[in-house]
Amino acid sequence: MKQEDSPLQTSIGNYTVKKKIATGGMGEIYLVYDRFCDRYICLKKIREDRLQYPTLKDRFLREAKIASQMTHPCIIPIYNIHTDDCELYYTMPHIEGETLKQILKQSLEQEKTGKIIHPIGSSIHALLRIFINVCQAIAYCHSRGVLHRDIKPENIIVGKFGETLILDWGLADFVNDPLQESNEKFPVIEQVDLTKPGKVPGTLAYIPPERVFGKPSSYATDIYALGVVLYQLLTLKLPFHRTSKEKLKKQIQKEQLVDPIDRSPYRDIPLELSRITKKCLNPDPDMRYNSVNELLSEIEYFISGKGTWLLTEPVDVARKKDWEFQENFLVAKHSAITPSTGAFEWVTMMISKKGVNDNFQLETFVELKEQSQGVGFLLNIPEIQERKGILQDGNYIWIGSKNTPGCFLFRSNVRVMSIPDIVLEPLKKYKIRIEKVDCHMRLLIDDKPTVDYLTQIPLSGPHFGIVLKDDELNIDPIKVSISSPNIMINCLKIPDLFFSSNNLPKALTEYRKIRDSFPGRMEGREALFRAGITLLEIANKSKNKKQRDLYYLQALEEFEKLRITPSAPLEYLGKSLVYKANNEIDEEIKCLDLSLRKYTNHPLKYLIEEELVFRFHEAAYQDRIATYHFALLCLRHIPNIFHEPEHKLLFDSLAKGITPLVFLENIKELSLQDYLIDISIRLSFLLCRPHLLIEIIKSTDNVHLINNGLLCLLYLGFPEIAQEELDRLSTHPELTDPIQKAIYYLTKKQKTNDLLTHFKNNKSSQVDRVILLLCEKNKLPLEELLHADLLHSPNKAYSIWNLIQKKDYKTANEELDSHPELDAQIYNFFKACLICHDKGIDKALSFLQEHKSHLLFDNLFVEKEGNPSAKDIEKLFEYEKIQFFKEALLLTQSCEKDVEANKWKKLLQKQYRNV
Repeated sequence: MKQEDSPLQTSIGNYTVKKKIATGGMGEIYLVYDRFCDRYICLKKIREDRLQYPTLKDRFLREAKIASQMTHPCIIPIYNIHTDDCELYYTMPHIEGETLKQILKQSLEQEKTGKIIHPIGSSIHALLRIFINVCQAIAYCHSRGVLHRDIKPENIIVGKFGETLILDWGLADFVNDPLQESNEKFPVIEQVDLTKPGKVPGTLAYIPPERVFGKPSSYATDIYALGVVLYQLLTLKLPFHRTSKEKLKKQIQKEQLVDPIDRSPYRDIPLELSRITKKCLNPDPDMRYNSVNELLSEIEYFISGKGTWLLTEPVDVARKKDWEFQENFLVAKHSAITPSTGAFEWVTMMISKKGVNDNFQLETFVELKEQSQGVGFLLNIPEIQERKGILQDGNYIWIGSKNTPGCFLFRSNVRVMSIPDIVLEPLKKYKIRIEKVDCHMRLLIDDKPTVDYLTQIPLSGPHFGIVLKDDELNIDPIKVSISSPNIMINCLKIPDLFFSSNNLPKALTEYRKIRDSFPGRMEGREALFRAGITLLEIANKSKNKKQRDLYYLQALEEFEKLRITPSAPLEYLGKSLVYKANNEIDEEIKCLDLSLRKYTNHPLKYLIEEELVFRFHEAAYQDRIATYHFALLCLRHIPNIFHEPEHKLLFDSLAKGITPLVFLENIKELSLQDYLIDISIRLSFLLCRPHLLIEIIKSTDNVHLINNGLLCLLYLGFPEIAQEELDRLSTHPELTDPIQKAIYYLTKKQKTNDLLTHFKNNKSSQVDRVILLLCEKNKLPLEELLHADLLHSPNKAYSIWNLIQKKDYKTANEELDSHPELDAQIYNFFKACLICHDKGIDKALSFLQEHKSHLLFDNLFVEKEGNPSAKDIEKLFEYEKIQFFKEALLLTQSCEKDVEANKWKKLLQKQYRNV
């Protein structure tokens, strides 16, 4: 029976009733006055004719409790829930405004007159903002495991001040514990809007097909309803005309969705919004969005005005005409610090024939076989005439397999980002998507973001490619998409395009315009930095040295303007790039070091660290001394990187190649931290960095490391500084006493005879180290040390050295034969000296070529066939130069009758005097 209208109650509980707002299938809504809080609120009360049914009371109460658990700006909050035998109601805020249904209905009526004047209904963008608010609220509900199940315009209210609120949670339920409608015992009453046994809850127009056929509610249910709402916002009409629940099963199978653009051709519906709507309304729930957040991201991307991806001709790995070349290459790793073949690897590289100058997207499917190592993608490769070498330009992303796990981003073949737990499993097809947008690069695997890389340096270079280490994989044709123009274009976009197309003067002009137009803004600072980068590029392309130096100077001045801005670290990053281009390694090192010391907590510090790590790896290919400099900076500022396999591999190669320092203690069983400090001490010594040695000495409590640091200071000629730090070893007199005596001797406070007498009476391993140090510095005559029996085994090599130097070859040969325990490399060098005396320099060099060693002489003099150039010698550290000349002169003096050897000897003596 139809409920008869009853007189309006004057009060409900403690609330004064002002008017009835609405009546629904379950309850009635009133505007009431809250006397305690002095405010008007809404009160929703269960209808009296429903109060006798326990199931309906439970459902009403369930609605209130679910809504009360939601805390979101777009979900109307619940103030209070009142329950007793006679009354059941709850209260909530009173929002003045219109429902979305009223807005759409009014707009549709206005459309019939030929013009929509409603401020919201007339604007798709205004309606989209409401839709975004609704989506955010539903996404929040889903995150709490709640389904609304009755999303429709009449349950969405738009307030007078732009607020959006979702009402009516009567059908809401928890996704993991869905209400079983078929098992509910609802009373048989005449109310079509009320859910009955065996019926589908919800409103006809918003019910997805799978619910009609008995499948349970899911997130896809709400996504479908959101799609219907979006369709209405775009067209002002429902997508389907559904008449009754009884006919719904037959009707829904015949439904054909009309494209929103065709449904309302005069509404100027964007193609992208039409696509999004159709995806939401797909009859197959698996083909809809996976989540409301995914739907939200596409709507927000559209509103941002960014361009969409436009597909171009695909590139097929198996089609040769698509590739500029396909070749196998032996790629060098760390060739400046190690000559071993283990530092090389074979790769197959393919570079695309066609280039893409703007933003682009690559998409393909990859399936690895059991033995595959993975797959790599090259990006931003320059034109062939501008390339420096294989893998030395651009970036590439490597995605590993279970055999070689990890995903890595490389810049110029140097790893700048690693995600070790990413693996492509064999015999499984993966969707790989790579996007490059301005200075931003992303990798997505199966649509999940994996790599997100942002740099301050423009990513230029139009070509892309593939890197393979085997052929144990299948790659589908690569879909190449370019970005359509943005509605909202970043002001840096125009000069970036000029930069990428090598129109550098125009790019510089535009960057400077932006710099001057936006002082104090991030865009202005970025333009300032990029103006400096542009000047640097102009300088690098200039063939006139005077012009080149002028542009370098201008770039330095441009970067200096960043000093008093929030982007201050970029000043030093930019300057370091200038000094690198001008081959001023010491100045580059100073810039990076100063920046890391000055901006210890700056949010842009990571850019300096990234550049430092990059330079450490890059220098390892070509410059040993530079590699040591960058390694030392890394050790001082970012030592944690050496826990990572790629950096540790290079570091271990570097450590093995460090020239042995005979006067230092070889400390055993060091922790990783102390091991890094030990290498720092040795690098600081070779690079002649006494200030760093002092820092290192102060930073550790390991007495053996402190001792090594003090010995290095003595050798470098800083006995006074060593004296100041000697107190660090005050509890170890066995270490301090020999150093103290050496300090006295070097500062001319003690005579040679007194020193030798003291050492002879107090022999120890520390005394041996100090003696070797003074001997290496030529501060103690070798003859006197041997005479005083202060150079004994295991220093027998000095005795043989002295015999060869005195040209007592017979005794030297006897001593050499009687001491086979000598280090094999030293033994072979002495043997070569004796061969040189007997058979000449050529025979000696042939012998050394057959018996390779790590001696500096062997690696330089022998490889250069006895004629190293001044440039070759300049690649050595000062300490190494001294050692080299000592070894080379000892060999050449053994060939008194060899004209060629005498010629080399005179040349070496001249160079030695210069050192």
